[in-house]
Amino acid sequence: MKRIYIILTIFIGATVWACTKSSVTGNQAPTRIRLINAMPGKSFDLELNNEVLAENIPYDTFSAFLNGPAGFYKLLIHENGNQDTLINGNQYLQAGEKYSLFLIPDSSNRTNGVKLSVITDDDVAPLYDSAKLRFFNFAPDTTSMSIVRLKRRGTTTRFDTILPYLGVGRTYLDNSLNSRLGQYTTIFTDTYLFLFLKTNDPGVIIDSFTMAIEKGKFYTIYYEGYDSLSTGEYMRQPKVLVSEQ
Repeated sequence: MKRIYIILTIFIGATVWACTKSSVTGNQAPTRIRLINAMPGKSFDLELNNEVLAENIPYDTFSAFLNGPAGFYKLLIHENGNQDTLINGNQYLQAGEKYSLFLIPDSSNRTNGVKLSVITDDDVAPLYDSAKLRFFNFAPDTTSMSIVRLKRRGTTTRFDTILPYLGVGRTYLDNSLNSRLGQYTTIFTDTYLFLFLKTNDPGVIIDSFTMAIEKGKFYTIYYEGYDSLSTGEYMRQPKVLVSEQ
Protein backbone atom coordinates (compact mmCIF):
# COMPACT_ATOMS: atom_id res chain seq x y z
CA MET A 1 0.00 0.00 0.00
CA LYS A 2 1.28 3.46 -0.85
CA ARG A 3 1.95 5.70 2.11
CA ILE A 4 0.43 9.17 2.12
CA TYR A 5 0.69 11.66 4.93
CA ILE A 6 -1.86 14.43 5.43
CA ILE A 7 -0.76 17.38 7.55
CA LEU A 8 -3.25 20.05 8.62
CA THR A 9 -1.95 23.50 9.50
CA ILE A 10 -3.75 26.74 10.21
CA PHE A 11 -2.26 30.10 9.25
CA ILE A 12 -1.89 31.48 12.77
CA GLY A 13 1.43 33.11 13.60
CA ALA A 14 2.99 31.57 16.68
CA THR A 15 5.53 34.25 17.51
CA VAL A 16 6.09 37.95 16.89
CA TRP A 17 9.74 37.30 16.30
CA ALA A 18 11.30 40.70 15.83
CA CYS A 19 9.34 43.28 17.81
CA THR A 20 12.49 44.19 19.72
CA LYS A 21 14.47 44.71 16.51
CA SER A 22 11.99 46.60 14.34
CA SER A 23 8.39 47.65 14.58
CA VAL A 24 5.24 47.44 12.53
CA THR A 25 3.94 50.91 11.69
CA GLY A 26 0.43 52.01 10.76
CA ASN A 27 -1.73 49.22 9.45
CA GLN A 28 1.05 47.28 7.79
CA ALA A 29 0.27 43.58 7.75
CA PRO A 30 2.89 41.25 9.24
CA THR A 31 4.92 38.80 7.21
CA ARG A 32 4.78 35.09 8.07
CA ILE A 33 7.34 32.35 7.64
CA ARG A 34 7.64 28.63 8.34
CA LEU A 35 10.35 26.00 7.84
CA ILE A 36 9.56 22.62 6.23
CA ASN A 37 12.24 19.93 6.47
CA ALA A 38 12.27 17.62 3.44
CA MET A 39 15.96 16.75 3.86
CA PRO A 40 16.26 13.08 4.92
CA GLY A 41 18.18 12.33 8.09
CA LYS A 42 18.72 15.92 9.22
CA SER A 43 17.28 18.26 11.82
CA PHE A 44 17.60 22.04 11.46
CA ASP A 45 17.41 25.38 13.27
CA LEU A 46 16.20 28.63 11.69
CA GLU A 47 17.58 32.04 12.64
CA LEU A 48 16.59 35.51 11.49
CA ASN A 49 18.82 38.43 12.49
CA ASN A 50 20.65 36.11 14.92
CA GLU A 51 17.44 35.19 16.74
CA VAL A 52 16.49 31.49 16.80
CA LEU A 53 12.91 31.21 15.53
CA ALA A 54 12.60 27.46 15.03
CA GLU A 55 14.80 24.84 16.66
CA ASN A 56 15.35 21.14 16.06
CA ILE A 57 12.91 20.69 13.15
CA PRO A 58 13.43 17.02 12.16
CA TYR A 59 12.94 15.43 8.76
CA ASP A 60 9.35 15.07 7.64
CA THR A 61 8.07 17.87 9.93
CA PHE A 62 7.63 21.64 9.84
CA SER A 63 7.46 24.63 12.13
CA ALA A 64 4.39 26.74 12.81
CA PHE A 65 3.96 29.98 10.90
CA LEU A 66 5.80 32.78 12.68
CA ASN A 67 4.73 36.43 12.53
CA GLY A 68 7.02 39.42 12.17
CA PRO A 69 7.36 42.84 10.57
CA ALA A 70 8.32 43.07 6.91
CA GLY A 71 11.87 43.93 5.93
CA PHE A 72 15.30 42.56 5.05
CA TYR A 73 16.55 39.77 7.28
CA LYS A 74 19.76 37.86 7.65
CA LEU A 75 18.63 34.26 7.28
CA LEU A 76 20.71 31.44 8.75
CA ILE A 77 19.94 27.74 8.76
CA HIS A 78 22.20 25.19 10.41
CA GLU A 79 21.97 21.59 11.45
CA ASN A 80 20.70 21.20 14.99
CA GLY A 81 23.59 20.75 17.41
CA ASN A 82 26.10 22.04 14.85
CA GLN A 83 26.83 25.73 14.35
CA ASP A 84 28.21 25.22 10.83
CA THR A 85 25.96 27.39 8.69
CA LEU A 86 24.32 25.57 5.77
CA ILE A 87 22.22 28.46 4.44
CA ASN A 88 23.43 32.05 4.84
CA GLY A 89 21.84 34.92 2.98
CA ASN A 90 19.68 38.02 3.06
CA GLN A 91 15.96 37.59 2.44
CA TYR A 92 13.37 40.32 1.97
CA LEU A 93 10.09 39.35 3.63
CA GLN A 94 7.18 41.37 2.26
CA ALA A 95 4.27 42.71 4.31
CA GLY A 96 1.16 40.54 4.13
CA GLU A 97 2.98 37.59 2.54
CA LYS A 98 3.41 34.04 3.81
CA TYR A 99 6.59 32.11 3.02
CA SER A 100 7.33 28.39 3.19
CA LEU A 101 11.03 27.54 3.34
CA PHE A 102 11.61 23.99 2.09
CA LEU A 103 14.94 22.35 2.97
CA ILE A 104 15.67 19.70 0.34
CA PRO A 105 18.59 17.54 -0.89
CA ASP A 106 20.84 19.27 -3.41
CA SER A 107 21.54 16.06 -5.33
CA SER A 108 20.71 12.37 -5.51
CA ASN A 109 24.07 11.09 -4.21
CA ARG A 110 23.00 11.52 -0.56
CA THR A 111 26.11 13.49 0.45
CA ASN A 112 24.04 15.65 2.84
CA GLY A 113 24.18 18.79 0.70
CA VAL A 114 21.17 21.03 1.34
CA LYS A 115 19.22 23.45 -0.85
CA LEU A 116 16.63 26.02 0.22
CA SER A 117 13.49 26.55 -1.88
CA VAL A 118 11.57 29.68 -0.84
CA ILE A 119 7.89 29.47 -1.78
CA THR A 120 5.42 32.35 -1.51
CA ASP A 121 2.06 31.11 -0.22
CA ASP A 122 -0.72 32.86 -2.12
CA ASP A 123 -3.75 32.54 0.14
CA VAL A 124 -6.38 34.40 -1.92
CA ALA A 125 -9.55 32.59 -0.97
CA PRO A 126 -10.83 29.94 -3.41
CA LEU A 127 -14.07 30.83 -5.17
CA TYR A 128 -17.39 29.04 -4.84
CA ASP A 129 -17.28 25.31 -4.11
CA SER A 130 -13.56 24.92 -4.69
CA ALA A 131 -10.10 24.65 -3.15
CA LYS A 132 -6.56 25.28 -4.41
CA LEU A 133 -3.80 22.79 -5.17
CA ARG A 134 -0.14 22.87 -6.24
CA PHE A 135 2.71 20.37 -6.63
CA PHE A 136 6.47 20.41 -6.02
CA ASN A 137 9.06 17.74 -6.76
CA PHE A 138 11.77 17.84 -4.09
CA ALA A 139 13.03 14.26 -4.60
CA PRO A 140 16.28 14.72 -6.56
CA ASP A 141 16.48 11.39 -8.39
CA THR A 142 12.88 11.00 -9.54
CA THR A 143 12.04 10.60 -13.19
CA SER A 144 9.97 13.19 -15.02
CA MET A 145 6.37 12.70 -13.96
CA SER A 146 2.90 13.85 -14.94
CA ILE A 147 -0.05 14.11 -12.59
CA VAL A 148 -3.60 13.16 -13.49
CA ARG A 149 -6.70 12.92 -11.34
CA LEU A 150 -9.74 10.74 -11.71
CA LYS A 151 -13.08 11.74 -10.25
CA ARG A 152 -15.10 9.30 -8.18
CA ARG A 153 -18.37 8.07 -9.67
CA GLY A 154 -21.07 9.15 -7.22
CA THR A 155 -20.61 7.44 -3.85
CA THR A 156 -19.00 4.34 -5.33
CA THR A 157 -15.36 3.32 -5.07
CA ARG A 158 -14.91 3.64 -8.85
CA PHE A 159 -12.85 6.47 -10.32
CA ASP A 160 -13.50 6.71 -14.02
CA THR A 161 -13.76 10.36 -15.06
CA ILE A 162 -10.33 11.52 -16.20
CA LEU A 163 -9.87 15.26 -15.66
CA PRO A 164 -7.19 17.53 -17.18
CA TYR A 165 -3.62 16.92 -16.07
CA LEU A 166 -2.46 18.86 -13.01
CA GLY A 167 1.11 18.83 -14.28
CA VAL A 168 3.06 17.43 -17.22
CA GLY A 169 6.76 16.60 -17.21
CA ARG A 170 7.40 17.74 -13.63
CA THR A 171 11.01 17.28 -12.54
CA TYR A 172 13.15 17.90 -9.48
CA LEU A 173 13.04 21.55 -8.37
CA ASP A 174 11.55 22.70 -11.68
CA ASN A 175 9.70 25.47 -9.82
CA SER A 176 13.05 27.25 -9.39
CA LEU A 177 13.25 27.62 -13.19
CA ASN A 178 9.60 28.51 -13.75
CA SER A 179 7.81 30.23 -10.88
CA ARG A 180 4.42 29.53 -12.48
CA LEU A 181 4.89 25.87 -11.54
CA GLY A 182 4.67 26.88 -7.89
CA GLN A 183 1.32 28.60 -8.22
CA TYR A 184 -1.97 27.20 -7.03
CA THR A 185 -4.61 25.90 -9.43
CA THR A 186 -8.33 25.68 -8.69
CA ILE A 187 -9.77 22.27 -7.89
CA PHE A 188 -13.42 21.61 -7.11
CA THR A 189 -14.55 19.73 -4.04
CA ASP A 190 -14.86 15.99 -4.55
CA THR A 191 -12.93 12.79 -3.88
CA TYR A 192 -10.19 12.13 -6.43
CA LEU A 193 -7.73 9.43 -7.32
CA PHE A 194 -4.36 11.09 -7.99
CA LEU A 195 -2.01 9.22 -10.33
CA PHE A 196 1.67 10.10 -10.75
CA LEU A 197 2.70 8.76 -14.15
CA LYS A 198 6.09 8.38 -15.81
CA THR A 199 6.06 11.13 -18.43
CA ASN A 200 7.84 9.15 -21.16
CA ASP A 201 5.79 6.02 -20.43
CA PRO A 202 2.42 7.12 -18.99
CA GLY A 203 1.34 3.53 -18.55
CA VAL A 204 3.75 3.32 -15.59
CA ILE A 205 2.20 4.53 -12.33
CA ILE A 206 4.89 5.83 -9.96
CA ASP A 207 2.52 6.55 -7.07
CA SER A 208 -1.19 6.90 -6.43
CA PHE A 209 -3.53 7.87 -3.62
CA THR A 210 -7.09 9.04 -3.07
CA MET A 211 -7.96 12.26 -1.31
CA ALA A 212 -11.11 14.20 -0.54
CA ILE A 213 -10.81 17.88 -1.46
CA GLU A 214 -12.59 20.25 0.93
CA LYS A 215 -13.98 23.68 0.13
CA GLY A 216 -11.80 26.67 0.94
CA LYS A 217 -8.58 24.79 1.71
CA PHE A 218 -5.10 24.97 0.23
CA TYR A 219 -3.34 21.73 -0.75
CA THR A 220 0.39 21.43 -1.38
CA ILE A 221 1.50 18.04 -2.69
CA TYR A 222 5.24 17.47 -2.77
CA TYR A 223 7.67 14.63 -3.22
CA GLU A 224 10.47 14.06 -0.72
CA GLY A 225 13.08 11.35 -0.18
CA TYR A 226 15.08 9.32 -2.70
CA ASP A 227 13.75 7.31 -5.60
CA SER A 228 16.82 5.07 -5.43
CA LEU A 229 15.68 3.74 -2.04
CA SER A 230 12.93 1.14 -2.10
CA THR A 231 12.51 0.74 1.66
CA GLY A 232 12.91 2.77 4.83
CA GLU A 233 11.80 6.21 5.95
CA TYR A 234 13.97 8.03 3.39
CA MET A 235 12.47 6.42 0.30
CA ARG A 236 10.56 8.60 -2.16
CA GLN A 237 7.07 9.43 -0.93
CA PRO A 238 4.32 11.96 -1.64
CA LYS A 239 3.34 14.33 1.15
CA VAL A 240 0.37 16.65 1.41
CA LEU A 241 0.19 19.90 3.39
CA VAL A 242 -3.38 21.06 3.95
CA SER A 243 -3.77 24.66 5.07
CA GLU A 244 -6.63 26.99 5.81
CA GLN A 245 -6.59 30.69 4.99
